[in-house]
Amino acid sequence: MTKELNKVLLIGRVGRDPELEYTPRGQARCKLSVATHDRWYDKNTEEWKEITEWNVVSTAGKLAETCAELFRRGDMLYVEGRLQSRTFEDRKGIRRKVTEVFGRTVIKLEPAKKERSGDGEDTPPVPYKNPYGDDGHNSDGPPDDIDDDIPF
Repeated sequence: MTKELNKVLLIGRVGRDPELEYTPRGQARCKLSVATHDRWYDKNTEEWKEITEWNVVSTAGKLAETCAELFRRGDMLYVEGRLQSRTFEDRKGIRRKVTEVFGRTVIKLEPAKKERSGDGEDTPPVPYKNPYGDDGHNSDGPPDDIDDDIPF
């Protein structure tokens, strides 16, 4: 019996303010650019090395609207979702393929600027669950292969 798993976990920082758009069918879609970093010591060069990966995270529906409202550039977040590839035609008519993370759960870990509540305590992380359930969609949710003209 073969078991398969398509699950992505990211902790990173929002690279620019979220982009919220609506499909022709009225479905909210939000695109987040999330930077993740990896740092290691290279014994051969005796130097610290670092690499930054830029990840495109898409959300849909109510979660998309919430992400667009609450996240800003520099915020640290946790994303749980799945990899999703799709194709689209760019403005020049060239067919493109992108692979992105379809976010099911998004949690704000740390704001870009320290937020304080009225009592001087740090604001706790706020989880945002996908309203479409654990599998990322239901009959009212976004299909796995959204066929729209928005290239994100």
